[in-house]
Amino acid sequence: MNAPNIDAIVRHALDEDLPDITSEAIFAPSDRGSARFLMKAAGILAALDFAAAIFAAIDPSSSWTAHRRDGDAVDAGETVAEVEALSPPLTITTVAITASTKMIPAIAATGRQR
Repeated sequence: MNAPNIDAIVRHALDEDLPDITSEAIFAPSDRGSARFLMKAAGILAALDFAAAIFAAIDPSSSWTAHRRDGDAVDAGETVAEVEALSPPLTITTVAITASTKMIPAIAATGRQR
């Protein structure tokens, strides 16, 4: 899928999820955060481009590092990507919620099993 299509889908998902009032109540604007994307089970990786696009949409200054690519076979417990949000950790929690509840399950459901 090309970047403009990914961006449109991400924007639609974020329009449904923002604002994240729980994260805004928990984190101060000066807080910083980082996260690792760990695989819960072995399988074929999908939707990393969507996760990266969600971070870029919420916090363009975030730092995204993918260690694997979509289509790669991965093992349980493997770190497939890392991110550091230069804005509050609410960016990370918002992305995690959007990616895990909307984007990744929908895309992975059409993928292959290892």
